[in-house]
Amino acid sequence: MIIFLFGFLLTDKLNGFIMLLLFFIALIFSIVLAFEKSEEKTEEDKLLEKVRKLEEKIEDVEKAD
Repeated sequence: MIIFLFGFLLTDKLNGFIMLLLFFIALIFSIVLAFEKSEEKTEEDKLLEKVRKLEEKIEDVEKAD
């Protein structure tokens, strides 16, 4: 992404404008991907918590027997 900024400074205005536009598109895209990955982790954490609770219940049942 930094390459796009340097390209904006080193090239003519139209070409630089296009590169700056691509930079912001790439920035937005990377932010969206980061949020999607964080949501996946929270869903994964919820499932792991459910598995832990079920394992605890199984251990309690085994101790009761």
